[in-house]
Amino acid sequence: MNLAFYIHIPYCVKRCGYCDFNTYTPAELQLTEGLTQISNSYIDLLIKEIEFAREQVGESAKVPSIFFGGGTPSLMEASDIKRV
Repeated sequence: MNLAFYIHIPYCVKRCGYCDFNTYTPAELQLTEGLTQISNSYIDLLIKEIEFAREQVGESAKVPSIFFGGGTPSLMEASDIKRV
């Protein structure tokens, strides 16, 4: 079985007037140090979701496609994206 993952990174530096995607800015989240405050914990939870999917479909599933969207995925720490 082949699976494809869409990984939503819901963070942006500012909210664009035309955007209706589920996104949050550091100001909306009341972050004082920017998005790095939540990057690690968000990725920790994301990895748990991926592990849950693996449990549901089994170890033999292949994942030929992973798409990062959002928001602005490039705002996440490179080390956190690598963990995924």
